[in-house]
Amino acid sequence: MRKATTPVLVAVVLILALAVGVNAQAVATNFTWVVTKLLTVTDTATFTDDVNVAGAVGVSGATTLTTLNATSNATIAGTLAVADQAAFSDEFYIIPQNAYTVTNGSTITVTGAVMELTAAGAVGADLPAATDGRLLILINGVNQTITITETASAVMAGNFAMGQGDTLKLIGNGVVWYELSRSNN
Repeated sequence: MRKATTPVLVAVVLILALAVGVNAQAVATNFTWVVTKLLTVTDTATFTDDVNVAGAVGVSGATTLTTLNATSNATIAGTLAVADQAAFSDEFYIIPQNAYTVTNGSTITVTGAVMELTAAGAVGADLPAATDGRLLILINGVNQTITITETASAVMAGNFAMGQGDTLKLIGNGVVWYELSRSNN
């Protein structure tokens, strides 16, 4: 008789579990400690206290942080938008991209905030429309004259014939570049 009641008891428990509708996604659970080798969040993760990570963190998609403290290197491959202020207590680096080759009569394609220019001979070039708030520093890295022409998209103190080592610093306001400084080194 005992063997017949066991399957009935199991069936009753299963039916009750299905009737109650166990759903792990709908239940919020607070854990004191979670140790895992891999954590995948498919919707939203909310952390109300500090999160300490010893290794790399990969985030795809938009992320909003109230505070970000990096005690070592932090690499951001996309855009870091700071709505208020950015404070740096040590050095600040803007790393140039690969050298950009200027051809005569061309419009320079802006590839970064600091651009080293090269040319095969004496050339002249224009600047494209600016991006609002963008900083642009041009450095002539070769022993050729590279002339940056003042046009409607570049308000400057006239054309600038850059020799090797000369620099031109501009800031974008709307679609116009405004010259901040030039250095004839």
